[in-house]
Amino acid sequence: MADSSLVGRGAAGRWVSIRRASEILGVNPATLRQWSDAGQVRTFTTPGGHRRFLEDELISLTRTALPAAPRPELAQILLGSRERYEALVRRCLNESRWFQSFDDLARRRFRILGSSMLSLIGTYLTAGRRERERSLMEGCAVAAEYGAEAARVGLSLSEATEAFLLFRTPVLESLERWLRDRRPAGRASDQLVRRANRFMDQVLLSMASSHDAYRARQAEAGL
Repeated sequence: MADSSLVGRGAAGRWVSIRRASEILGVNPATLRQWSDAGQVRTFTTPGGHRRFLEDELISLTRTALPAAPRPELAQILLGSRERYEALVRRCLNESRWFQSFDDLARRRFRILGSSMLSLIGTYLTAGRRERERSLMEGCAVAAEYGAEAARVGLSLSEATEAFLLFRTPVLESLERWLRDRRPAGRASDQLVRRANRFMDQVLLSMASSHDAYRARQAEAGL
C-alpha cells in the first residue's frame, strides 16, 4: 500500500529500500511488491518512483507469520540455495588466504550481498520483462557495492572475481537440478540458461568496473 503522506508526517523510524527490505524478510523483490500492492506490507513511494519500507515494521514481521504469497518454483529453489552459498563461504574461511584477511564487517557485507544476488537472479529468471530488467539493474548496483568493498579490503581484481563467483556455483547447480527434474521444453530451457548467463556476465562486469574505479580513486588520492 503506497502511502506518500507518511513522509510529510515525518513518521518515526528508518525507511529502507526494497532491496534491503527483501533481505530482512528473506523474500525476493517481486514478492515484496506483491505484498505491498495488496496492502500487506506498508510502504511509500518517493517522487522518483522508488518504494521505501519502514525497517522496524519489517523486523516485527519476521517475528510473526509472514503474508502468504506464491512464488515461482524456480525462484524458491534458488533462494533455497542460500545454504550451499553459506557452506562455500565457510569453506573459503579455511582455504582462501585473502578471505581470512577480511574483518567482521567485510564478511557480513559479502554474505548480505551474496544473499541479495540469489534473490535478484531468481526474479530475473522467472519474472516478466519489466521486472527482469529492474532486477538486473539492482543486481548491477549490488555488484558495484561488492566491487568497491572488495577493493577497500585490499583484494586484487582477480581475487575479487574469485570471491564474486562464489554465489554463481549454487545458482547454476540449482538451475541445472530444476531443469533436470522439470524437463521444460528445449526452447524454454535454453532461454533460462541464456538469462542466467546474461545476468552473471552483466553483474560481473559491473563488479570489475566498480573495483577498478575504487582503485583509481585511491591512486589519485595517493593512498
